[in-house]
Amino acid sequence: MAQFAGKTALVTGGGRGIGRAICLELAAGGATVLVNYHRSAAAAAEVVAEIAGQGGVAHSLQADASHEAQVAELFKQARALTSGLDILVNNAGMTRDNVIMLMK
Repeated sequence: MAQFAGKTALVTGGGRGIGRAICLELAAGGATVLVNYHRSAAAAAEVVAEIAGQGGVAHSLQADASHEAQVAELFKQARALTSGLDILVNNAGMTRDNVIMLMK
């Protein structure tokens, strides 16, 4: 399954959960994967190591996708690592759960 061979993918929120699964699938398809994370460098490093262990290429990049300046820096770093982006998966999300009475 080399449907993504020669392609570079950036996955925001790629260190855990659905983002992690997306990173692994893209890598299995031959893509170079840029694993974006906000807080969990260790989780992103695990995804990168797993991809490398399966013969793929991946890098982890830290940025908070909710801050424009950090996103600009993320793309700058991505351009420095690769020849360009072919796939963007905007998976990052945040939850601000609270007691239902306090939520607005």
